[in-house]
Amino acid sequence: MSFDRLHRLVSSGTAVLGISIVALSGGFQLPLMVAFVLALAIGPQVVIKQYQTILGKALNIFAVVSGLFFGYLAFSTSNFLYYALFYAMLLSSVKGFFLFQRNDFMQFYVLSFLQCIAGAVINPGLSFGVLVIPYVVLLTLCLLMSNVRKWVEETADASVSKVRNERDIVAWLGSKSLLPAQLLWLTAGLSISTFLVSVVFFFLFPRVGMGFFAYQQRPPVSMPGFAETVELGAMTNALEDTQVVMRVKAVGGDLEPPIRMRGQSLDYYDGQKWSKTTSTVWPLRTDQQNRFLVDPRAPLGGMEKTVEVYLEPISGSKHILFAPQTPVAFEPPPNDLRALRPEKWRFYRDVSGDVVVTGPPNVALVYYAHFDEHKAMSPLFLTASLRKDYLQLPEGLSSDIVALAREIAEDRKDHEEVASRLVRFFHSRFRYSLHSRHDENDPLADFL
Repeated sequence: MSFDRLHRLVSSGTAVLGISIVALSGGFQLPLMVAFVLALAIGPQVVIKQYQTILGKALNIFAVVSGLFFGYLAFSTSNFLYYALFYAMLLSSVKGFFLFQRNDFMQFYVLSFLQCIAGAVINPGLSFGVLVIPYVVLLTLCLLMSNVRKWVEETADASVSKVRNERDIVAWLGSKSLLPAQLLWLTAGLSISTFLVSVVFFFLFPRVGMGFFAYQQRPPVSMPGFAETVELGAMTNALEDTQVVMRVKAVGGDLEPPIRMRGQSLDYYDGQKWSKTTSTVWPLRTDQQNRFLVDPRAPLGGMEKTVEVYLEPISGSKHILFAPQTPVAFEPPPNDLRALRPEKWRFYRDVSGDVVVTGPPNVALVYYAHFDEHKAMSPLFLTASLRKDYLQLPEGLSSDIVALAREIAEDRKDHEEVASRLVRFFHSRFRYSLHSRHDENDPLADFL
């Protein structure tokens, strides 16, 4: 095999391994990544001997124009990392078809290395560890052969005759003995040895900051009020617990106290604790700004307020999202690396309006919550049975409850007025206590 063919094959393998690390992260669509992989595998094998100067200038223009386009997308959406990585993959896929000289190969390797670095961030899985070892070996061989190609070009440039110059380059690059096989094997062995020794030092010696293989998760917090169940009588523990579970910061303004964060609604009481029985959820749709709308029929009108919420890992099977009343949209931070893996971080809503997000367990969450204080929650996806149970008085209702409801409402027809009377009634007529009998069969008896 000629030196030029071997160099191009190794270059293709290096580029394919580099982009495979990104592809296995799941952050980009599979058909798109397959197209990129095929382009990187085929491109370096294409040898163009004519119009190299014109094609090189055309490639530079394409790089500038596409860079401006992706820069506009990045700044307009604030999703800088996503579009920077997309630009690097697109440019390397095109660059692979225009490898003329040693400098072209080096630019090709730089783009591939950038993809490998990004893959180390967005793909913290076993696939990265499996692919990075052969990638390091092939990249080292690529750099070695690029230096040999540079020597060939510089030696040929020293020739007085331009015709002889081109003939010498073709002859040397077509040679099968320009680079001994023993040197390639020795270089590969040294690369693997150096890499393995570096890994040993990585684990044995302490270092500042978070290394790649550092444990990124931590045990979840189990605290009353931040769990999938609420046990009556346990709120005293919550008031005395000084552990920080959630931090809320206003975006573009101040929050007026009191700040009440809505998490999830519980619909079943067994005499001691409240729990949730509804499990059916629907994925939230996004608007043009990549915000997940709680109610797709009611887009944001611009009058909403926004808070940034940092939520510690909470024990339970779901990531419950908290927001001030009434939440209208949720949004991950634009610079959040999880935004590159949308299929692993999806937002859902159930029939009660509770919003949860799927994702790796035992990890902290950072997100933006958009809310409208003057907007009521709209019950979406409610079946006739759910409307009967939750929105109307159920059948067989105790006569005491009916009498109390009529006494409070006083036959008012306006729903807002009835709700206001209920609020005033419970604020003025009752003192709440953690010490009561909590009848298992009739929990409302404490109020009657």
